Amino acid sequence: MTEQRWLAMALAILLMATGGVLAACDAKVDVDGEAGDDDDDGDDDDSSISRGDDDDEVEYETVTEEFLVNGGFETGMEGWGGEWESAILIDSGHLSDTCAGLGEPSALPKAVDEWIGQQVDLPETILGGRVSFFYLQTIYNGAEGVVEAVIADEDCDKTLIPLDRWTQEDGSFDGWEKTTVALARIDVQDLAGQTVCLKFFMDSVSEEGMAYASLIDDVSLALSFEKPVEDEVL
Repeated sequence: MTEQRWLAMALAILLMATGGVLAACDAKVDVDGEAGDDDDDGDDDDSSISRGDDDDEVEYETVTEEFLVNGGFETGMEGWGGEWESAILIDSGHLSDTCAGLGEPSALPKAVDEWIGQQVDLPETILGGRVSFFYLQTIYNGAEGVVEAVIADEDCDKTLIPLDRWTQEDGSFDGWEKTTVALARIDVQDLAGQTVCLKFFMDSVSEEGMAYASLIDDVSLALSFEKPVEDEVL
């Protein structure tokens, strides 16, 4: 066999081997947006980030963090908004010198409709959480009313998740009462990535010479969610 024929055969074998490698590489190239690919934009359906997705290069950890600002009202109404007619800050807190007060612990000439709330951006990978707060119910001269704690929409208007509700009959007049409400994943999964409002509102029915008030303090919204593990800095 001549030297030219040997060279031709060797070149043909080399081209065949190279073609096989390229075909194998092409088979591994994904199409961005298709379910089950490795495009590193998200999980199997490319709509969220969660543990066990295609992006195996990224490790995730579950953490729990506080999402409210100034839950004890130590810095006044920082972080909070709402509508109120009477004094909203009361110098008689649960563990500190200040708390929020809906209504007024003195005779009111008319009914009171007040609320306070704080907007919170929920994480995309939320798993659940816990809402807790203390309240002290007061009543004078037979006034009636109701106070509710809810998770509302971004505008603090529409109730999304009821948390607690109390009236003058439920109030403890001997000391502060604590409320704790667990938020399961099924409760919050449809709200992932949205802005919500933790809201307290009062609707009292009072005539002249009556009074109705509820003090609120040490409010907490602790949420559990997944986030990428941060690399250690050496």
